[in-house]
Amino acid sequence: MSRIVFAEGARRLVSIALAASFVACSGDDDGAPLARAICERTALLSALEGARAGQTVSLGACTIDGPIEVPAGVRLEGEGVDLSVIRNTSASPGVLLRAGEATTALVDLSVEQASAAYGVRAEGATGGVLLERVRVVASLGAGVGIVSAARARLAAVEIVGPLETIDPSSLPVEPTWAQTATFGLVLDASGTAELPIELDRVSVSGFAEVGVYAREAFVRWVAGGSSGNRYVGLLATGGVLDLEDVELSRTVRGARPIAYGAVFRDAVVGTTDLHLEGGEGYGILQDATQASHEGITVVDQEEAGIWIQHGASAEVTGATLTRCALGGIVSVASTGLVVRDSLIESTRLARTVDELYGEMMLGDGIQLVGANAAMEIRDVELRDNARIGLLLELEGGALTSTTIAGVVVSGSGGARGAIVQGGVAPAAWDDGVSRDAATMGNDAATMDPLSFASVRATTLPPAYPTPCD
Repeated sequence: MSRIVFAEGARRLVSIALAASFVACSGDDDGAPLARAICERTALLSALEGARAGQTVSLGACTIDGPIEVPAGVRLEGEGVDLSVIRNTSASPGVLLRAGEATTALVDLSVEQASAAYGVRAEGATGGVLLERVRVVASLGAGVGIVSAARARLAAVEIVGPLETIDPSSLPVEPTWAQTATFGLVLDASGTAELPIELDRVSVSGFAEVGVYAREAFVRWVAGGSSGNRYVGLLATGGVLDLEDVELSRTVRGARPIAYGAVFRDAVVGTTDLHLEGGEGYGILQDATQASHEGITVVDQEEAGIWIQHGASAEVTGATLTRCALGGIVSVASTGLVVRDSLIESTRLARTVDELYGEMMLGDGIQLVGANAAMEIRDVELRDNARIGLLLELEGGALTSTTIAGVVVSGSGGARGAIVQGGVAPAAWDDGVSRDAATMGNDAATMDPLSFASVRATTLPPAYPTPCD
């Protein structure tokens, strides 16, 4: 299949065939195990140490203590996630996969992680790793780490943290991985543009800091998600991400002042049918990032659905944003924002405090603040947003290089339709806006001289170090 992402200000076609791209690291394993299934730790370690690339070592229906190291090119295969278990309380990763020219694989088993280490860690700059039908349950430490790996594929992998069984607000603001399980999946400096890390039906839930953390990684993620985590569902710093049919929902604050379904920083991002729902903060916070979101759905966020800032650009098409708070889409001093064929409805009022305006109650469908250059808002419905359907705050500038066409605004009570303020705008700036009777009357009565408070660039989460070594 093909995906379009933005790179260096222009569109670039990245062709990725999931099965074909992993053939290069499939190895020469004929599927035959070295011996019968093993259920004794010493025997398992001996079998792994003696195995050659392309051979399979079988773990029986039993529980064995870690740590376990799988040599380059060897396949460790269990009898199912409910039957074959590696339990780790040591200071080392529960399972360490050494990448090799032939694929190093972990298949059909579970890892129970209960120490300040990874449940599974894979590393190797010149090889490939595979996790397939694997479950990692972490009460301490972190779930899975892919570190400096040239090639990796995770398929039907479930990574579970402890938050389903403990109150997230009972944890420290910044817990260590000796106190709880902090990170679910870490993708650190791994993958390439030609062979991105492949996540296929990977689900991550219940972690105290970040569900999925991608640092300078190339990632292709199809199906699954990162939901029910505390603070950040998906944090990406640098790199290129391509997401399809992924869910990033129910991110909670706990003792933190805010939460984020996804944070993209200095990255290139393309999403198709991304879904975010029920988060205790922002849906997406996009900072200095080039992104394309097609068919995104954002529902019931306690802050803005999509927040764009610091020169980031975004193309949002076929989107539905419903019952977010503060703003459906907020863009601050950014370039190249395009919103097409989308519905933004029922944005709720939310309290925010600004050093300039003081306490504010905001609830706008789209709010554009500052020098948002090269904007296009076309064929967008702004329905029943609490304060304003569309607010353009020019901050002393002029409204230029902007296309507004086919915008339909409706509301009730005192809701305004479309407002421009704080700068110079052409007299016909809103010719492309169709207001209903209520918003038309409200706009005519309040457009001059009333000035509406707007937001400014928000505070980002810290740039996390990778929780390893």
